Amino acid sequence: MADSKTMLDMLEKVCKKYQITEVSSNLRSAFNTFVSTDKNGDGTLDKEEIESLKLGEKTNKEIFTKADGDTTETITLQELFKFIFLPNIKQYWKTLFNALDTNNSGYIEADEMETYLVACGFVGAETEDAMGVIRNYDYNNDKKLSFEEFSEFLEDDFDRLMNDLVPAALNRELTFIAEN
Repeated sequence: MADSKTMLDMLEKVCKKYQITEVSSNLRSAFNTFVSTDKNGDGTLDKEEIESLKLGEKTNKEIFTKADGDTTETITLQELFKFIFLPNIKQYWKTLFNALDTNNSGYIEADEMETYLVACGFVGAETEDAMGVIRNYDYNNDKKLSFEEFSEFLEDDFDRLMNDLVPAALNRELTFIAEN
């Protein structure tokens, strides 16, 4: 089970990055539920597998309506985590935004984005790197990010982390279970 522990440690780092301590305590439970419910070992939960959780027809329908982002009639671990944890994470984004907005302008400007990038581990991040992020999310071209634009950047960042961390670790865990 070393692989699942490694994956959970990585996911807990994601939560730590966003300063969400109560969410990280629920990761192990959500991960273990996913793995034990994935009866066919394909790395997704279909309607039958979700129904085996006995959550009720209304809840099952809500899970598929809200969590099945790619509308494949299956739910990946990334989709499940996003469904469960993203709403909790989003409530902290305004606090993060306000902390980064050191000049109280109501926007994240290049120097403030640079501070965020360095704090996230992008050693050597410079103003041009920060401006690159701003250009990608600055929909009104004012060369700064509003809270809404910043939130979209963070949601994409969360998605990138989930897409990088989850698939390989889940495949290793499912292979371990199948072999034992």
